[in-house]
Amino acid sequence: MLCLVILALNLRELIYIRATTNPNARWLKQQMLNAFDGQKVPEICICDNDAIFGNWFKIEMKKLLGIKVHHNPYRSPEKKGRVERVNRTIKQECFDFVVIINLGQFNRVAREYKNYYNYHRSHQGIDGKIPLKEKENLIDIQKYQVKNHLDGKMKSFELKIAA
Repeated sequence: MLCLVILALNLRELIYIRATTNPNARWLKQQMLNAFDGQKVPEICICDNDAIFGNWFKIEMKKLLGIKVHHNPYRSPEKKGRVERVNRTIKQECFDFVVIINLGQFNRVAREYKNYYNYHRSHQGIDGKIPLKEKENLIDIQKYQVKNHLDGKMKSFELKIAA
């Protein structure tokens, strides 16, 4: 199984995560179109050296989305530290605690984890900030409610809405 993870490096925002058991050029092209449908398209895409990201990928991404594709040097994991770290985080925080039965379940859990990662999980690498959520003034907050993610495996705290 191949899992495609797209990460915005500046905020460490998890843009897209999807898996397949049959990775091919057509699938990858469609996933890239899905990932940036209606969203701002990046200028540069930094890819692994996997064969699926070959020369055809450079040509297609430039033609379809206007993205320049660069490849990491061979055998240089230090050049892609943020991506390797997010891959490890996804595995440890999400998939180490879930028994995956089929591809549909994997993709459902991955989508839910993406929401948790972007809107509820604080990131040490960006000074404890949450990529896509404004921090509230914690001094004025009196009451919280617990929000469960991934069937209670992860929790976040949000303000209770006054009734």
